[in-house]
Amino acid sequence: SVTIPMIFSGAGELADKKYKGKISSGETIAVVSGVSYFGFTLGPPMMGSLSEAISLRWALLIPAGLIAILALGARKVISS
Repeated sequence: SVTIPMIFSGAGELADKKYKGKISSGETIAVVSGVSYFGFTLGPPMMGSLSEAISLRWALLIPAGLIAILALGARKVISS
């Protein structure tokens, strides 16, 4: 329950500090909210289908890999 407000706050601050004039903090929060809602609604059915096809152990490696890719991408965005 603490994570989502912190993510929204971070997105808004990033928009205000690094991307001022390009995108507003409200637009940034809307994008983050949309992406999180998309993942919340489609993630569980996709994981269920994948685990049926390739087993749960291998299916859980896919989100772990995506998280690693996002972490590397976030580092690049923050440093620029």
